[in-house]
Amino acid sequence: MSLVVDCSAFGALFLEDEAGTVLPGLPEALARGDAVVPAHFMLEIASTIQTATRRGRMPAAGAADAAA
Repeated sequence: MSLVVDCSAFGALFLEDEAGTVLPGLPEALARGDAVVPAHFMLEIASTIQTATRRGRMPAAGAADAAA
């Protein structure tokens, strides 16, 4: 069974202040390759990283690592 992941679920994996909100089973589904994302997923992630950096939720160095 595949898990459809959107940016709000995925952001908890790289935003420290959301670390406690990771969906149960998400890391395992990603590791197994059982996760699918919408076509615009990368645009949402880029926007989330940019907004988090601008609001001080993520250092610029962290943004570069998250985007890689």
